[in-house]
Amino acid sequence: MFVISVLSDLGQAKEAPEYRNVRFGPRQDESIERVMLPNLSFKKCLKQCALRSSCEVMGYFRAALLCDLHFIRDFWDTLACNENGPRAMVYVQRSDILLKEAETCKSCGNSTSQTCGHGNSTSQTCGHCVTNECPPYAKVPNGKILGNLHCDGTKRLLKCDNGYAPKDRTYVQSVCKDRQRTNITQCVPEKCVHNQDTFKSSTYTFAIDSRRNYTDSVAFCQYCGYRVVTIESEDEQSFLANKMSRFVPYPQPYTSGDNDGFLLDFYNTGHSVLRMDDNTHISYSNFRANEPSNGTEPKIAAMGTDNWLWHDVPEQDRFQTVCESDI
Repeated sequence: MFVISVLSDLGQAKEAPEYRNVRFGPRQDESIERVMLPNLSFKKCLKQCALRSSCEVMGYFRAALLCDLHFIRDFWDTLACNENGPRAMVYVQRSDILLKEAETCKSCGNSTSQTCGHGNSTSQTCGHCVTNECPPYAKVPNGKILGNLHCDGTKRLLKCDNGYAPKDRTYVQSVCKDRQRTNITQCVPEKCVHNQDTFKSSTYTFAIDSRRNYTDSVAFCQYCGYRVVTIESEDEQSFLANKMSRFVPYPQPYTSGDNDGFLLDFYNTGHSVLRMDDNTHISYSNFRANEPSNGTEPKIAAMGTDNWLWHDVPEQDRFQTVCESDI
């Protein structure tokens, strides 16, 4: 159904643009991030959405002359689920905006400058298209992104909810650059980041408060968004051995059951040792002499009582858990 005009609803008698399929509803929850542009007319708000190639839905709050630009693909489809409340907003889907500029955001020619909508910031344009804004973040599970700036060079900060912590503390800030945001980490339960440290391109969590068998170690690491550790170089072996030696300075002698050490994501077939993820042969190893011995002990563990050398161990034996997350 085409909508010819919403002049009486919007008070824009002289600024009716071309559009169709308008929808009225309440203003969305503040947790739904958007670009907010104040003091714009309805017509200019439509145009601002058209000038951003990633804008999906434009919303207009007449009472405050406030323009909301939504960048979530399923926003239009989910709008019907959140229509309880005053119908103070008018929404238009990008594909229903019929301005001439709507489909010109393609290649860059000579750039001109245009306000970005946040204080004194500016946006570069390619032809008609605003090109140096990053889309807002989708809702962050168990946390939120602080700030509301989206222009090139602006920074946003992750804040996790109570009981949660950044999975990687070196990636809690994101910068908008060339319409893309730099990587930002996730919020995970606090126990997933206890004793955390980084080495080269990986982050490690040392879950040393309890011991787990291999299956439970895998489940714990996956729950935290990690994987059971692999060791792929002498430097990495030394790093992990030194780190574990601080946590467990006097490892207990090996006995079947609970042990001091950590399981690796390799398995022993009795003839070779393979990676669990792709079944390829491991390229680096640090086994004790005469290990691995046979395929009846299929799991591989770095043993504290043997200066963190590797052993094959029974599947039911329990060790401390070390998780690894590649950045």
